[in-house]
Amino acid sequence: HDRYLLERVTDSQYALFGDGSLRHLTGGVEQYLELRRHSLRSAPAKSGLAPHSEVAKTSISPGGASVAPKLSGADLRNAEKSLARVERALEKLAADETALHTEMAAHDQSDYAGLTALAAKQAELNNKREELELEWLETSEALG
Repeated sequence: HDRYLLERVTDSQYALFGDGSLRHLTGGVEQYLELRRHSLRSAPAKSGLAPHSEVAKTSISPGGASVAPKLSGADLRNAEKSLARVERALEKLAADETALHTEMAAHDQSDYAGLTALAAKQAELNNKREELELEWLETSEALG
């Protein structure tokens, strides 16, 4: 999501961290990113990854901003490919959502079972979008 939009349009923000918890973010998007960085730094210990992994190399500059590690040539190309792949997937997902919305609007409103199936498909698309957006955010941060 666009940070500027979130900071200017909303009075408060909440974050879902994937573990079932919901947290009010008094510091806005920057607080979310810091908490996300912290959870990624603690993930190698929990998952058995070496502390020298790419996830553990993210650091904080004196101003408090994240400083992405410099990627090697191969890692940089892989990250760029991954970013392009995720962007294509998001575009396809947007087209799928538009088609689904058109189908929902044209669907017989008295067919509750059919509408329930379409709503389940919408929920599935929403979950996929969230996963792709998180992957895009992580990859773009790695690229700097």
